[in-house]
Amino acid sequence: MITAGLTGGIASGKTTVAGMFARLGTRVIDADDVAHEILLRDEIVSAVTARFGRSVLDDRGRVDRKRLGGAVFADSANRAWLNRLMHPPVRAEIQRLLDEPFDGKAPPLTIVDVPLLVESGEPRRYGPLILAYCPEEIQVERLMRRDALNRSAALQRIRAQRPIDEKRAAADFIIDTSGPLADTFRQVQAVRRRLLEGAAAR
Repeated sequence: MITAGLTGGIASGKTTVAGMFARLGTRVIDADDVAHEILLRDEIVSAVTARFGRSVLDDRGRVDRKRLGGAVFADSANRAWLNRLMHPPVRAEIQRLLDEPFDGKAPPLTIVDVPLLVESGEPRRYGPLILAYCPEEIQVERLMRRDALNRSAALQRIRAQRPIDEKRAAADFIIDTSGPLADTFRQVQAVRRRLLEGAAAR
């Protein structure tokens, strides 16, 4: 099985890149989707409410990700605590998904989309590392527009992660999302081709 990791910064175009890989027939495992499911588990809800109180729950008693994000992005100790709580079950579920066949057969390539793959200390946990990249200023503009944030709030969220320019040093492949979508798609096609060719050569 051929696998690769995909990461980026918040609002760097990572979700767009993942979608393009999927359009090309690649299986994509999204760690955010996995984490969303794990946040529904009773033991996780209990741990989160013990730490943050019931104000982070929605009307149905489930963890509200936006409310939780407000508490986490503002406090590095809270971020570290949440990562310790969530990372082990997220990794276990991703591995379970990797071990399962896709539509009854193994896909030629699987991309594991993990926002904090570099921060985890294991940037190549899932194979070669692909970085969805754009300059920080573009991240700020996109995040302000996407989440209706002011500049200060957008910068706080971006800088809660490792600077995207530092992530470049860890990447095996860089997909620059600054330009038109057609340019990004051509880069995705090229990276996919190189991953498949490299696996065939091995």
